[in-house]
Amino acid sequence: MQSLNILEKESLENWDESWDLIMTLAGGHITSKLFNVLMKYSICDIINESPKHYKDIAIIINFNEFSCYRLLRYFVPFGLFKENDGVFSITDKSKRLILGGSVHSQCKKMSSIEYFKLFESIPDSLLQNKNLGPSSLGYSGFWDIFKDNQDFKLLFTEGMREYSNLSLPTILNKTDFSSFNSVVDVGGAHGWVVGKLVEKYQNLNGIIFDLDVVINSPINKIQHPRVQYVSGSFFESVPSADCYVLKFILHDWADEKCLEILKTISKSMKENSKIYIFDSIIDPANYKKEILFLDMCVFQFFNGKERTINQWRQLYDTAGFNIDSINYETKPELVILSKKNK
Repeated sequence: MQSLNILEKESLENWDESWDLIMTLAGGHITSKLFNVLMKYSICDIINESPKHYKDIAIIINFNEFSCYRLLRYFVPFGLFKENDGVFSITDKSKRLILGGSVHSQCKKMSSIEYFKLFESIPDSLLQNKNLGPSSLGYSGFWDIFKDNQDFKLLFTEGMREYSNLSLPTILNKTDFSSFNSVVDVGGAHGWVVGKLVEKYQNLNGIIFDLDVVINSPINKIQHPRVQYVSGSFFESVPSADCYVLKFILHDWADEKCLEILKTISKSMKENSKIYIFDSIIDPANYKKEILFLDMCVFQFFNGKERTINQWRQLYDTAGFNIDSINYETKPELVILSKKNK
């Protein structure tokens, strides 16, 4: 009897673990497709107003009643909803998904039709070691998508704002900008980081530097008397400043392009200027899912990559920079650079 109980326990564990592999790895696209429906019809927002019976929700979104019910109950084990006899209520987890929630735009973006299409070619991309994502949508480059698809551009830039919001507490609390009078956020888009920095440091003036297609897009930008927006390309020139912030910029580019960006910045740097680079650092002894997830995204979209600290060191050294310090307490990690003495 004892051996039978052990077998039953092992069988149950194998069953649960096997189905977790099936649903998470093999069938993850199914969950994402269903999640896309959830976000498309703003169901979290509807339930956030007050708990509602699935029949009432079905009327609001013009769905078949039972189809609505099976969609809602699918996400109960994920912790997105609670159910009581057909009445569904919101949870702390799903509050992050409502409009204005901490990951609303990111989740809506990553479960969008555009993202599904962008990743259709990932097997061939890996085979050829070449990013084919944009070509899946009929474009030669990722940023070209923005020219025709304003909704996706807005969703993408809002998603980047959420990235900034998630990282801002560690950037503000774990870094020091007090010695600088001017800072340029290179590829800063909405200006959230610099906006918060100039609020904290009264002596600081900020410049948001990005492409014209980003600067002049209808995104919710920071407005502050000590912040200005400048459009241009960091492959050509950047404004002069005491400090340059690059947050999730270099991981979008292959090494040779990163070198071009860093050398462009180097030309505008003052004698004691610093570069604050906020980018993920791969630790081969402790892989993080989110970093390796980003690695696949930046590869498929831009031919970029996440890097180990040794890869970062080699890149900075080749570009003519010293690493002054590495801060692992910020999210993403912070590396501070200074120009090598000639």
